[in-house]
Amino acid sequence: MKQWPGLPADEELERADSLLDQADALLRRHRSDEKLARPADDDPLRATGFDDDDLPILTEVVEDFELPPGLASPPAHPAAGFERPPSMPQADAHAATSSASHTLGPHAEHDATSSRLAERLVELDTEIAREIGTWIATEMPQILARELDQLANRVQAEMQAHLRATLLPALSARVGQLLDQTADPAARPVRPSGD
Repeated sequence: MKQWPGLPADEELERADSLLDQADALLRRHRSDEKLARPADDDPLRATGFDDDDLPILTEVVEDFELPPGLASPPAHPAAGFERPPSMPQADAHAATSSASHTLGPHAEHDATSSRLAERLVELDTEIAREIGTWIATEMPQILARELDQLANRVQAEMQAHLRATLLPALSARVGQLLDQTADPAARPVRPSGD
């Protein structure tokens, strides 16, 4: 059995763990400072009796939900002097996202590529579903008509074969009996008369 050498201590992972620990400590400190600075009654969610259990999980279907009157707020007005930038054409938007991904690093570029791929897959899925629906709408009636015609021909052939096998011998016997009776009048059965 081959003995694998022990993995060397990865300084980069240790540094990342240290940074994550520092970030967690900062968040905990920030949250505790925030709780001390704000009285408990300031929290509108706590005042109305909302709990974390009231928040939906992303997989749950959320029905129309009316907020309590204290939480409902009018729509925000745009800030004075604020203008929305004009929308960029598709090519400019792609160039902007690609240049932004170069400045943000390979992780952001990977995320942008994944996002574009996901959008293309959704579009492809929609297009495939549309094509399948169109194909079924045009081809299904033709296939169904052809199969029904073949079924009708098969049923007719089976009926004729069954008729020849069962009914034809019985009819032939009756016709033969009738011909025999017409050729020999004495062999005719005598019918009792009503007298």
